[in-house]
Amino acid sequence: MNMNNKLLLGALVTASLGLVGQTPGAPALEGLDPVALVQGKEAPGKNSISVEKGGFLYVFDSEENKKRFLADPDRYGIQNDGICQRMGAPVNGNPDLWTVHQGKIYIFGSPGCHKAFAEAPEKYLDPPAATGLPASVQENGRTNARALLEKAVQAMGSATAVDAVSAYVMQSSRTRRNTQGEEVVNVRRMITAFPARFRIEQVANGRLMFAQVVSPESSFTAFGGGTQELNGSRAKAARSQVERYPLAILRARKQKDFDAAWIGTSTNPEAERVAIFYAGELIELGIDAKSGRVLSLSYAGRSSQGFTGTVTLLYSDFRKTGALELPYKIAGMHNGQPDAGFDVLFDSISIDPALSAEAFQKPARSAR
Repeated sequence: MNMNNKLLLGALVTASLGLVGQTPGAPALEGLDPVALVQGKEAPGKNSISVEKGGFLYVFDSEENKKRFLADPDRYGIQNDGICQRMGAPVNGNPDLWTVHQGKIYIFGSPGCHKAFAEAPEKYLDPPAATGLPASVQENGRTNARALLEKAVQAMGSATAVDAVSAYVMQSSRTRRNTQGEEVVNVRRMITAFPARFRIEQVANGRLMFAQVVSPESSFTAFGGGTQELNGSRAKAARSQVERYPLAILRARKQKDFDAAWIGTSTNPEAERVAIFYAGELIELGIDAKSGRVLSLSYAGRSSQGFTGTVTLLYSDFRKTGALELPYKIAGMHNGQPDAGFDVLFDSISIDPALSAEAFQKPARSAR
């Protein structure tokens, strides 16, 4: 599945199934006791013994199991904010399509996803989240990283030009024909307004299909029928998609939670490797030692087919954009193999465009 289509699917599933795919008032897990499931048993829960947690309604066979759940909901509850464990964020899971694997409850967006996970769960289990740079990092690695990052800033334009950017919009498009043979132009915009506002929107023939917004005030998905809250891993996934771009990373280099260290050299592409921990995510930049251009960005993530591993974005087609020089082409790889689901050729990149405050505000009408 192309990553653009995956994002669209995630938004549409959110719209059609609700925040985490549960019918309001209906118990999750087909009404089975989650504590019993983790213990390897299937016991119907009682509606009179229930708990709502993380957007799910859980029912229990006994008050004792309810107490066990409340004492450790991370152990007994549905994992990973209720995303589809096969596809990952932002695709929602259906709480009645579940499995227990190694004492954890996972849910899925479709029977096909459920089946794929059952056949090879190791392909779809996310590694533990990074909490910082590798422990082996030395202080001289941080010194070298700072020098390389400043060289990359100069290659992009200058420190003054990079730091002065208050917002930018990246737009890509593709044309396809629908089942009636009609031509449809899909436009995707990724909008960043510093310090911490992000918007991804999909437009088809001039009509807004959906928008995902992450801001300090609220995070949500907007669609034709209203809005839904965007929380946890879904909000993080939306924000990360926008922030994984050299301009955003270099502009953040002076932030207090930005830590970077040189960790060696790579051969494909030939570049200096700089590990960065920022906004709760560990990434790696490949910086050309001669030109200073950022040639690649790597992170732990899923392929366009949902497999976990390492995603690498390769940058090329550098163009003058105002006072900056930015890459317009991205070629994706997953675990060292090409993955066209990440490929993008931007039609345009606008620096400091006029943005309406309403673009980051939730519409008054909300879906129930």
